[in-house]
Amino acid sequence: MAAPVVVRNDLSPSTVNPGGTSTWTTRAQDPDAAVSALTRTVTDSTGNTTVFTSSLRVEDPLTYGLPTCDNPAVTLVVDAADPTIVHVTAAP
Repeated sequence: MAAPVVVRNDLSPSTVNPGGTSTWTTRAQDPDAAVSALTRTVTDSTGNTTVFTSSLRVEDPLTYGLPTCDNPAVTLVVDAADPTIVHVTAAP
């Protein structure tokens, strides 16, 4: 099995004043995920048909580790509702 692949790693904003807060978002995907093609049609009363598709990814659940920082003046708090988001606060 391959390691998860990070598909998003954003810090916004990337620069803050003392006391400022930023949001760090990291999202990853399972490269071994099974991808299924879904297809459906829609037809009007005269027989005109449109076909549309979508893809469904079925992947292993991913666990995000606790963040760390080498600066003790920076506080990191993982969002309680979404473990892919970390609230980053610089001390005043």
